[in-house]
Amino acid sequence: MARRDRVPDIRSLTDRERRDADIDRRKRRYLWVMGPYLVLVVLGFFVLPSRTARIVVLLVAIAVPPVAAILANAGRR
Repeated sequence: MARRDRVPDIRSLTDRERRDADIDRRKRRYLWVMGPYLVLVVLGFFVLPSRTARIVVLLVAIAVPPVAAILANAGRR
């Protein structure tokens, strides 16, 4: 079959489209985890009146960025 006779398959994703979709998925996953992190930081610094509650909230917030990075980088290889 000659090259000009081939019909391009427009239904399947190209490698670049697949990679871009994967990056978008990873960004969304990261932002879904980091959103609550920002809420915890704001609560810990500005909202909570109790010192103990502030410390507990900020200790929980410490663990969120590494978890966000792990979840964002987990996926198909």
